[in-house]
Amino acid sequence: VFYQNERSALEEARLQKFDRVLSNVDPPNQYMLGQVGNVDGYNSGVLSGYEQFLRGVSGAARTTSPRILLDGSIPDPRALAFLGARYAISSEPIENEMFERVTPGASSDLYEIPGTLPRAFVVYDAVLAETPQDALAVLRDGDFDYGSQVVLEEPIQIGPAPNGEAVVDIVRYSEADGGMFLQVESDEPGILVLSEPYFSERGAWLDGRETEMLRVNLGFIGVPVPAGSHDVELRYVPTSLHTGGAVTAFSLLVVIVALVYTIGRGSRHGEDTSSASAESASLQGRIRQG
Repeated sequence: VFYQNERSALEEARLQKFDRVLSNVDPPNQYMLGQVGNVDGYNSGVLSGYEQFLRGVSGAARTTSPRILLDGSIPDPRALAFLGARYAISSEPIENEMFERVTPGASSDLYEIPGTLPRAFVVYDAVLAETPQDALAVLRDGDFDYGSQVVLEEPIQIGPAPNGEAVVDIVRYSEADGGMFLQVESDEPGILVLSEPYFSERGAWLDGRETEMLRVNLGFIGVPVPAGSHDVELRYVPTSLHTGGAVTAFSLLVVIVALVYTIGRGSRHGEDTSSASAESASLQGRIRQG
């Protein structure tokens, strides 16, 4: 689902039962209550690559608002299909023949997006783009096929294999931490592409061994896979948490060492003082006896 602007009828998303609640909810987040996914997201924190992709394929202007698609911009339906969006809700007519109007509404219309791609699939053809601007130019090109091609930042040895075929099965997916386990069977070496935003604290494992994870299509995940049957796993690897833990442990060690040194120094100082007092008292006693 995406929104052309922030005024959209609730009935098209079948959320009438939330009507009273939603009247006081910020429009971009209103469908979250009905568990309706939105490619624009529900969080004000947007990953830069994803935002760059979404703005680039829609022509949306950069603003201070975290919402990207509320300025009336219409994204390329091919890009929306790549993101897994099946429908678009708009309060204004969408003048694009690739959007099929499904039902009219009181204040908004529901459109179907053709050719929605699965969340994960394998491609055998890569286009190299050295800069984000070059990548956007490729993605905007009408000849680019999201379902069979991918844009890479660095060259990699694959295909092209125009007759390559693959079967991808998502066995497990966790929305809590982005963890995912997939089974991939491909008759040629290729790149497993996921319409999941790329971020550095995610790691990829191939058949139980950590492997390279690529940034593809400006801000998404790609994993090179050899021919044959393989298990691919994505895990959340909180490097910042590990770094923070190491800093904390080091700081604690420094405190302990300083404390031990201070206590030890205090004990030695006390012993030295006691010894000096005893010697002084002995000397005074000898003087009186003399």
